[in-house]
Amino acid sequence: MSEMSDDFKEIIENFLVETNELIEKLSNDFINFEEHSDELEIVHDIFRTVHSIKGTAGFLGFYNMQHVSHGMEDILNKLRHEEIELTENIMDVLYMGLDSLQTIVADVEEGNSEKSNVEAVVSNLKRVLEGEIVEIKR
Repeated sequence: MSEMSDDFKEIIENFLVETNELIEKLSNDFINFEEHSDELEIVHDIFRTVHSIKGTAGFLGFYNMQHVSHGMEDILNKLRHEEIELTENIMDVLYMGLDSLQTIVADVEEGNSEKSNVEAVVSNLKRVLEGEIVEIKR
């Protein structure tokens, strides 16, 4: 049984390393997307990265991470199919989602599982998806 536990620990550690790399990539891709929002390949790439995080998080039982990435994925899907246009507000809320993912990963790395409350972030992602302007406190 302990061997299985060690294997699962290793899977989680690998997931955290990979997810940190993907979050860093997303951060760079978001900046690129803001500057070149007309280049659909960028948003397709961002979508695939977020989709990858969502799938693995769900498989491993990190449901807060899965919910945040799912909300981001929904917005990105509309952007990549040109159903909505990128606005500053949409970008701000996507960054909020990215920050939330980063916080969740840090919590898990510190052994605190997913202690972060993601309800507000998920709600903001849904509201932006529905066309609302979400006030972001800075």
